[in-house]
Amino acid sequence: MQALKNIAQLKSLKTSQLPKRVAEEIFPLFQRYIQKEYHIAIGVSSGVDSMCLSNLLILRYRQKKYPLSHIHIIHCNHKFRTQSEQEERYIQQYFEGANIHISHRNKKEKSDENSLRNRRYQCFDHVMQENNISLLFLGHHLEDRIESTFFNTMR
Repeated sequence: MQALKNIAQLKSLKTSQLPKRVAEEIFPLFQRYIQKEYHIAIGVSSGVDSMCLSNLLILRYRQKKYPLSHIHIIHCNHKFRTQSEQEERYIQQYFEGANIHISHRNKKEKSDENSLRNRRYQCFDHVMQENNISLLFLGHHLEDRIESTFFNTMR
């Protein structure tokens, strides 16, 4: 499947163009948890995992004719890396027209991994409460889980 330049390109994407596993395993999971009236949030970092997850959720909403206005994209710019500003602009352009919530860290605040994670989850919680959001989706892959487990074991 070819990479999309923005969410508008999802309009022309057909379910038959997706890997079989998406239609048979992932979409039924979404169906089990997401109802038409739900507002959902997707934590997006611009990485492959969160971009793929957001595209699949948006595609599913389009197919089911659920209101796209019920999808909220949340991005936390910690201003920690040099490419942080570029990633924020990319997300704003990619999801143009969607509900985008961007959180910025003051450069004077702590920047250790635990502080950044806590700040990110505070941001998620704030946006969810403010917008009556039912579910939060986060994209992670197996190495993320292994890394987190190893990190927590080392504490």
